[in-house]
Amino acid sequence: MELKPYQKVVADKVYKSRQLIIADEMGLGKTAEVLRGIRDIVFESAKRKGYKDLNKKVLVVCPASLKYNWTREIWSWAGPFVGKPDTLDGLFVVTNYERLKNYTDYARKGIFDIVVFDEAHYLKNPKSQRFYYANVIATYAKRRYLLTGTPMVSGPCDLAPLLDILGVLSNFGGYKGFYNQYCNPTWVGYGWDYSGASHTEELKEKLKEYMVRRTKEECGINLSPKTVVNVPVTEYKQEFAESLEEIEEQTQAINRIKYPHAIKFIDSLLSKGKRPVVFVHHRDLMKKLYTHYMEKAVKITGGQSIENRQKAIDSFQDNDVPLIFCSLQASATGITLTSSDTAVFLEYLWSPDVSK
Repeated sequence: MELKPYQKVVADKVYKSRQLIIADEMGLGKTAEVLRGIRDIVFESAKRKGYKDLNKKVLVVCPASLKYNWTREIWSWAGPFVGKPDTLDGLFVVTNYERLKNYTDYARKGIFDIVVFDEAHYLKNPKSQRFYYANVIATYAKRRYLLTGTPMVSGPCDLAPLLDILGVLSNFGGYKGFYNQYCNPTWVGYGWDYSGASHTEELKEKLKEYMVRRTKEECGINLSPKTVVNVPVTEYKQEFAESLEEIEEQTQAINRIKYPHAIKFIDSLLSKGKRPVVFVHHRDLMKKLYTHYMEKAVKITGGQSIENRQKAIDSFQDNDVPLIFCSLQASATGITLTSSDTAVFLEYLWSPDVSK
């Protein structure tokens, strides 16, 4: 498989860099970029050293739901050098964040020359166990690459832990120096709030050495403009809710009223030849919708096996079915559904980080 010109730019940067955050906008091919760069690193080094370096491994860490997808991508972009996830059978080792502790001893023994953290914003909390084990493993790796389409959810403060994983945070003054210089610290009466931003141009300039961040437009990809349509359903007057339980009861009542209108709207899209991706939160609503469209639809839900999840994605992408229902939380990261141009949000979560 061949990289596109804008992807080759980043693959070359991976080849030349020991620490890099690839923060390209979603859909630009971060996985292909990092894998092609790593392939060139590994085999150039192996060629120079008589292929002894093939004993050194590449550790890829990703959300559990993406392990099989990463395995397939490695085959596509780097070659057949990967075994089943969570095994040390191949040159590439694929695992998930929850299993990081199992790999710290291997890291200390120098088995992993290169480590890749996909969806690296999972590491934005430097006080978490996930971050601790990731940092241990990264410390023993010669090269470290972080992939994320959302490097700053809360502001520049989210970057400090990522730079720490790279091993370059000291160049920014450490945590204290970074927060004071770039996070506009504000005293809120009981402590400092670092969710702001300051000296942004200076930070942007310093990050050029360690981070790539491009949009589709910057890469010459001109997609059709996004059209947002708010569809009025019906009016429903709610009593004032005094507890979370009452809020949930009202939401369920709304979903019961919403259901027949949702069916009518989805049918209208299907009749026009559209292939909608329908986002839902509540399991009951998901179950009713999926049961109604059983033979025409697949679904992605929480608790689904990785194999069934990938099978559903492949069925939709290969045009076997015209409709896919996605749990807002279960499908929040790492899913590519490029065979559709229509998304329908029947529900939203309270957290804008998931529903945006």
